[in-house]
Amino acid sequence: MAVVEFAAATPLLLVLLLSVFDLCRAFTQTLQLVNAISAAASYAISAGRGVDGSGLPALTGAITAIIRGSSPQLAAATVTVLYNNAEGSGNFGRYYCVAGSPPTWTSTGPSSTSCGDSVTSGKFATISVTVPYAPVVPTSAVFAGFTGTSDRVIVRIQ
Repeated sequence: MAVVEFAAATPLLLVLLLSVFDLCRAFTQTLQLVNAISAAASYAISAGRGVDGSGLPALTGAITAIIRGSSPQLAAATVTVLYNNAEGSGNFGRYYCVAGSPPTWTSTGPSSTSCGDSVTSGKFATISVTVPYAPVVPTSAVFAGFTGTSDRVIVRIQ
């Protein structure tokens, strides 16, 4: 009788165990993403100080390499870097005030001015990262609709 009960319960317990394993893997991936985007933001702050519009592709490449190289799980990450809320260097000659959530971008023109509350306008980089996730148990209801992890940070680089 015990063998029959064990045989009946084993598939359910195995699916439950693998679902917990999937949850732990997803949490680990999220932590790795947070650490990688933090390292990339720190790099953007320090390396972006003296960059002009022509140096943005190199800065973008370095930020992407930091994120993808920080963990094997992040090698397939989709990394997008926007400067002053636009692709390329089109807006890089202007200064912006960024406030709120979601962020509101207000241009202050070609020079830095006050945004209020002792804050001045600046130039910003928005780093967005999305990492795909494939669960061990694809039929697990725990991960229905969960396709990956994403994060975004906006840092002032000038």
